[in-house]
Amino acid sequence: MFLYWVADTALVLSIARIVARPFGLRMPLGFPFFQFGGDVAVLVLLVHIAWACTDQYLFASLSAVGLGGLPQLFIFLGFAWTVVALMKYRQLAELVRRLPQGP
Repeated sequence: MFLYWVADTALVLSIARIVARPFGLRMPLGFPFFQFGGDVAVLVLLVHIAWACTDQYLFASLSAVGLGGLPQLFIFLGFAWTVVALMKYRQLAELVRRLPQGP
């Protein structure tokens, strides 16, 4: 599972770096991409954990101890993380746009 997460994160980050339009917004020059990349890595991890919780063997064990709602919890956390990441991206992009550009 760890390697799937690493591969998916690398794929998403590569596409995001090539397109340079996180959340459909234009990325300003000089934007620290690692800020956005960290948020993407956490979001992909949350999706992978939610997906792993739906495994037929693991889900049966989780349900037996009252944790059958974990996949929905991780999906909710993913949506919340996306909202916070979008707000953080917009604020940081505005700060980078205000910085004086080099020669």
